Amino acid sequence: MELKEFKGRHLLSGVDYIQHQKRETEEDWEDYGNDCLVCIDGVNYLMIEDLNDGYRSNMLDPEVTMREIKNTFKEQEVFIKHRDYGSYSGDAADVMEIYSMQGDLILEVGTENIGDYYPGAIFGYHPEKMEINKPNWKAS
Repeated sequence: MELKEFKGRHLLSGVDYIQHQKRETEEDWEDYGNDCLVCIDGVNYLMIEDLNDGYRSNMLDPEVTMREIKNTFKEQEVFIKHRDYGSYSGDAADVMEIYSMQGDLILEVGTENIGDYYPGAIFGYHPEKMEINKPNWKAS
């Protein structure tokens, strides 16, 4: 599964971070960095950061997982976009951006600067932008 496959309207109901997991590969044990769990449309996805050499990193393709997400909330209708250009340098990118239906960026996950010497995984979570976290009172 690729990040660009998530485009369109969805329901978001959980986001968690897990740091420094180890995964067994066919070759050997590899050290990974920050992992992100995201629940979209009732399915939990694991987003894994490959640290590469410590200066470079990238986000691997999402995997469906049975891992529990501890930070869950009432389903929020969201709109998901795929960004294929870097937000800073303009280089190629592979980033999933999750927006509230009011247009506020809630979560961005992926790899920036893919063609650069220093690509980097990004995990930006802004829970305060979700409608359920905005105050429902008005200042007088």
